[in-house]
Amino acid sequence: MAHSTGSTRRSLWTAANLLKSETRRAVWIAAVLLCLIAPAQAQFGETFEDVDTPGLVIEAVAGWDGTVDQSAPIPISLLIANYSERMIEGQLRLSDPFTGRDVLLGEVVINPGAKRRYAYIQSLVDWHRCDASLVEGDEVLWRRELALNTGNQFFPNVNYVLFVDAGGRSLQIPGAISDTAAIAATTARGSTDGLVADQQGRPVRVLSVKPWHVPNHPGPMEILQALVLPEGAKLADMNRVQWQAVADWICLGGTLFVHKDSDKIISRLVESAPLSADPPVSSEDFTVRRIGLGAIYEYQPNLFAASGSETRQRIGEVAAKLKKQFVRSLIDSDRLHRWGGKANVNGILILSFFGLYALFSGVVALALFRQSQRRIAAYTLIVVVAASILSAFIGGLLRISRGDLNWITVTEIGPGGAVQVGKISVQSAGGRNTEVAVHGKEADMQVTGRSRYYHPIYTSTTICPPFNWQPNLAPGEEDGYQVRVGMTPWGRRQLRATAFDPELPLLDFDLQYEPQMRFDNTPQPRRGIQNVNAGMCSLKISNQLPFEIIEGWLVIAATYKPPGQPTSNQGNQVRFRGSSATSMPVVAANNNGLVDVVHIQKLPKIDAGDDYQTTFRAVFRNASDFWSFSQQLPRGWVWHPRLSRLGTEGAWFIGRVEKSPNLSIDEQNSDFSTLEERHYIVQEIPPEDMPSIKLFAESDTQEAKESSEEPAP
Repeated sequence: MAHSTGSTRRSLWTAANLLKSETRRAVWIAAVLLCLIAPAQAQFGETFEDVDTPGLVIEAVAGWDGTVDQSAPIPISLLIANYSERMIEGQLRLSDPFTGRDVLLGEVVINPGAKRRYAYIQSLVDWHRCDASLVEGDEVLWRRELALNTGNQFFPNVNYVLFVDAGGRSLQIPGAISDTAAIAATTARGSTDGLVADQQGRPVRVLSVKPWHVPNHPGPMEILQALVLPEGAKLADMNRVQWQAVADWICLGGTLFVHKDSDKIISRLVESAPLSADPPVSSEDFTVRRIGLGAIYEYQPNLFAASGSETRQRIGEVAAKLKKQFVRSLIDSDRLHRWGGKANVNGILILSFFGLYALFSGVVALALFRQSQRRIAAYTLIVVVAASILSAFIGGLLRISRGDLNWITVTEIGPGGAVQVGKISVQSAGGRNTEVAVHGKEADMQVTGRSRYYHPIYTSTTICPPFNWQPNLAPGEEDGYQVRVGMTPWGRRQLRATAFDPELPLLDFDLQYEPQMRFDNTPQPRRGIQNVNAGMCSLKISNQLPFEIIEGWLVIAATYKPPGQPTSNQGNQVRFRGSSATSMPVVAANNNGLVDVVHIQKLPKIDAGDDYQTTFRAVFRNASDFWSFSQQLPRGWVWHPRLSRLGTEGAWFIGRVEKSPNLSIDEQNSDFSTLEERHYIVQEIPPEDMPSIKLFAESDTQEAKESSEEPAP
């Protein structure tokens, strides 16, 4: 009994000593980890002071005139002057001290007495702070903070005009909004439109930059609606790559205002544009030359002359009515959901392998506990060897497996050719799927990260999603573009591709309208939306394209003033059905009493070279109705963006085709195989070719106005 008691005491004493030893060891380990982690945490939260080097002068700008949108690709421009007597060699870096992010922009080499411009395009989504620095070895030669949260941002209901002047002057447009507070007040009132130079349109804000701020790629410029060059602007103010970016931006839908005597600039843009330019058409105020989806407006007299205020006013009137939502942005509302690609098959294979291994190494092994050790060892050896062989086989299979690729394109046809924009979604099948290549005339492709979807009606402030610019990995491939896509096994990434086809012909349209002069207030069964019976439309389409159109839609958008609607500056008058936060507005009048309405007409298949004629009754719905924009497809729904130009009428043909007319996936130089694809073509019937769609006769409007003015009994 005494022996048993002594053994128990010794065991307790040994356990106590062991516990003390392990506790002491844990304390030491924790102390060492704290010493290692604390400096790193201090670095993440550390803010750095500005650094300068004698003789080194650097100007750095992010965004546009202090206006930055982190949901768009951000242009970063630097002008570096070396006034010292030594050569400057270093690396340009961007860093976020709060998150620990660090990006290498590139190498810098500047000779004594030289001045050079460096331009980059970066995606700074979720960055809290951006510090730019020039580092030579371990020495920081220069450092500044590039302001991201300046208080200025891009608003979806404001048209932005970029004024580029080498002298640093600012452009004043009569009626334009000059500060963020005025824009915020306009947005807070719910107004989607405003008055600029006493004309109907969106509010206009002018951003002023110097020529070296203009990026080398049209992507960051898609957030702008117009660009203005002053009289006396020189071709040498920007380099060849910048002028090419401006020409591409015009073809994508931008509008350039340039002085009529700037012949060299106009010639360079027309020659550099990937699409053909129409002959110039003279009007009272401008000479207009349409290129692709955009145009060049030549003005006269000078902007800064004594008579320049009228020229600036006319520029403001045109800029206020420029399109902001493009039909090609509907690619972001369409999704492909096909299942059964390599990524899914390989994923099931991996899960099955681990499931079987767990079954045979765990559950079955427990059932053999009554067997001899020799049998258990033999069984274990067989399971391990089989698992090793299968894992090696599966690893090799994953390594050579191609990933899955889904893509959607929209080809928008305009004067001089067509612009094609594609959204390419890729998923790794478990292997090293890292490269994507496309073929197309004047093709370009950039990695935009993960999927982004816009609200079906009110689109985001930008068309082009943010990206870090990548050069072409296959420069020797004619009409090809290849980029590297970094992702983890079974990861997903999204790319944006563009191409231009100057040879694709226009569809031939003839749209006629006959008013019926009737207003129908009868609630419709579909969400109780009120309709306006406008009249009868006759349509003739001649398909001159070299391929058939599987199905199509004619979207007619216009604005009207409801009978008795007074003209006021009280902002939008919006009524909501229901009390939930997701209820859709059914009436939305802008500050001049106009309401956007839309009619969508379904069209059948049209073969190549065929003509199609139809007559239909145009029944308009309020454009703020969610379901007015929806179209059902074999695999889900697609929503058109808001199309109406304020104060005008417009019509768009949207068709679905079997194959992409220009862009194609180069699977030979890609690590992905096409799983599913969908392609649209779009062509606008411009307002000048539209019939005057008057939704109400003048007599009806007058009667309604008189009845609204009668005193209530």
